[in-house]
Amino acid sequence: MKHRTTQFNRNFARLLDEKDIAPKQIAEATGIPLGNIYHYRNGGNPPVVPRADTLLRLARVLGVTMDELYGGEEQ
Repeated sequence: MKHRTTQFNRNFARLLDEKDIAPKQIAEATGIPLGNIYHYRNGGNPPVVPRADTLLRLARVLGVTMDELYGGEEQ
């Protein structure tokens, strides 16, 4: 079964790479389970997108807006 991704999944993976943040680091910083972080980064079938409160925690730790993380225009 092929994993499908959303703009969020691609943005999240890109930001982790750009900021050189390991999935374990962001899991520890946000309190989000590591398995969820991997699903957010890799997508799934169906694609996995977090709730708004989780998006906010991720955006804060990554130092980006929710728009940039979720799929809005990059800054």
